[in-house]
Amino acid sequence: MKNKNFLSIETSLSRIFLVLGFKETVSSINKLVSNSIEIELNVLISEILLISKIKFSDLNFILVSLGPGSYTGARVGLAAAKAIAMSLNIPLLGYSNFEAIYFQAKLNNLILENDELGFVIRANKKELYYQKYRKKIKNEKNVMSIVSLISLSRKNNFPYMIIGNVKLELSFNNYIYCMPQEESLILVFQYLYKDFLEGQSKDLEPYYVNGHYAKKK
Repeated sequence: MKNKNFLSIETSLSRIFLVLGFKETVSSINKLVSNSIEIELNVLISEILLISKIKFSDLNFILVSLGPGSYTGARVGLAAAKAIAMSLNIPLLGYSNFEAIYFQAKLNNLILENDELGFVIRANKKELYYQKYRKKIKNEKNVMSIVSLISLSRKNNFPYMIIGNVKLELSFNNYIYCMPQEESLILVFQYLYKDFLEGQSKDLEPYYVNGHYAKKK
């Protein structure tokens, strides 16, 4: 892990989730928040650095979730990530929550490569961000849409298995609750690091506001 130390910031899934990879160790903080996310985020970033006994200057990469999820949360996390990356002059890499949930589902042996899948992330009380599974999850912004809970429960035109962060007893087939954990963020970092070495980059704006508004289904 030489020169691959990273701090990942995710604030768009109704929580503050920090993952810090330093040399051969990984630590994380996962805290549900309802308000004052900016203040709480700064406190928790200082806390995870202290727990891991490293300094900001030890970091080589900053990762940040670009959503979808909470619009305010995504903006706060991105602003903090940009500030840290700029102050340290290190790369800032963005990822989608769909990617993180996908990797976690694979690690949990919930899916097979040939499974037909759909992924959902809470948008509001009645609607979800939806993405259909493809073997290589690329260009997520082009395939994301917004679906209602009612339309999803009708099962028409949706995959048999749905995976997401919605804690409800949903009435459609084979719904599995899954939230990203630290092990999936390690895979996300490896995925992004490979793209970084190949010179590939993503727009560092929340997925559903940078000219790619989700279309209603």
